[in-house]
Amino acid sequence: MVRRFQTGPRSAWSQHILNELSSARWCLTQRETKITYDAALQGILSASMPASEIVSEILPPMVSGPSDPAQQVSDPTPQAVSASAAPSPPPSWEFDPAAPPPITPSLVVVRDLGDAPHPKSRTPTSKARNWIPALVALLVVTASIVFLAVWLSGKSGRPEPTSTSTKESTPPPSSSNRANESRSKTPDADSDPTVVRQEANGKLNFPVTLAQLHGESLQVEVQHDRSVVTGWKSSQEYLEWNFRLEKPGVFRVRVHYMATERMQGGRMMVSVGDSRKGCDVRESRDGEFHYDEFYLAVRRSGENRLTVRAESVPGPEFLVLERIEFLPR
Repeated sequence: MVRRFQTGPRSAWSQHILNELSSARWCLTQRETKITYDAALQGILSASMPASEIVSEILPPMVSGPSDPAQQVSDPTPQAVSASAAPSPPPSWEFDPAAPPPITPSLVVVRDLGDAPHPKSRTPTSKARNWIPALVALLVVTASIVFLAVWLSGKSGRPEPTSTSTKESTPPPSSSNRANESRSKTPDADSDPTVVRQEANGKLNFPVTLAQLHGESLQVEVQHDRSVVTGWKSSQEYLEWNFRLEKPGVFRVRVHYMATERMQGGRMMVSVGDSRKGCDVRESRDGEFHYDEFYLAVRRSGENRLTVRAESVPGPEFLVLERIEFLPR
């Protein structure tokens, strides 16, 4: 910091301060001179006499700098001072190797200069503090705009409440309407049916979620984490799947279902084209799903249709169907 003023109108003062700093560093790093300096400071703090009298008794006279700073500007040409000159004791000393270098009272002045805050050090902080109110105001305005936009968008997208008279005039849905709504959730005959294709091992899987439901009471529900068809109450109701077969052949058919004691005794019919196979409904143990197995021949490749009908319904409901599998023989 001080070496920046070695050249310029204050070069004499800077050289003087550099010499004082060099003397202070030498004094504080040598054991003998450090003891003498500590004794001087202790005397200043404990004695009642002025500090200048105590220091004058212990230390030699101070090497004085220029008395008038204006004298150094008489010559407009700045005096170049070598910045690389090694620190050495003040020129007025008469150096004696056997004795420690003298200590000047100006060390106290240098300490005071070091403790004083630089006036320019407050500038960045003061500028930063001036920006804080503006930044807070900007954040408040931005948050207000965002909140207003969210509130307006939610208000515009909110449906208008219906009046009491409208609610009272709307009739409750009938059982047939509920059946139509349940069928609308699954593929029907008018929509494009999903074609079941063979897997790599030749297997065909027919879940009820891909079936076309023909019947007013038939509906797809979820029971015990399984998608099943319930409401099968008439022999006129049936299910259909469209599938594509790469090669005709005989398949082992598995019908996965659940039947209660009241459903036992019914009979189902599974058919593909002109191939048909009947199967009796068995009661499930403890309400668990099980399957019945039989063989069925599919005589042509390409597009085919699988149909499952209820030939007889002895109780109020036929069975609860989960899926059908075709396994290659």
